[in-house]
Amino acid sequence: MDWLERPRPNRGTEGDVIGRRVAAIIVDLLLLGVVTSAVGSAFGPGGLTGAIGLVVTFGYYVYLEGNYGQTIGKTALGLVVVTEDGADIGYRPAAIRTLLRAVDVLPGLYLLGFVLVLPTDRNQPVGDIVAYTAVVRASPSAVTRCPVADTARPPPRPPGRHRPTYSGSAVHYCP
Repeated sequence: MDWLERPRPNRGTEGDVIGRRVAAIIVDLLLLGVVTSAVGSAFGPGGLTGAIGLVVTFGYYVYLEGNYGQTIGKTALGLVVVTEDGADIGYRPAAIRTLLRAVDVLPGLYLLGFVLVLPTDRNQPVGDIVAYTAVVRASPSAVTRCPVADTARPPPRPPGRHRPTYSGSAVHYCP
């Protein structure tokens, strides 16, 4: 899963991510809304649908942030969650952040979380403060996805189409 590799954090950028965090939350909520709607149409309205929605939401945030440091929304907006000292987070801090989203969403639409981020030095909502985490920009990847020959002249490409691969802002064509 190339698009879900844990990116390198760009430390010191936590003060510059509020707008991106809001956009990432919107992307994640839209995605989770689609999934929850599909579950609701499969099981019908009721407590079971709500319970499944909560489990899916909790699993989504904990698995993706604990394993890759970012959700799909954070990936799309170039953000990554790290510990306060810049290390990768694991499942425990991801679970703490996710559980405390319940505080951040009060009284609705992440209003309390947004207000609480403003006076903190690192723009941290309650979940980040308790889990000792921060959201920073992800550094552009410098990984080339195709092997580079160690010769002065590259080998000839076979005829046909070549798939592009991306490395930072450069495009490389590999067979």
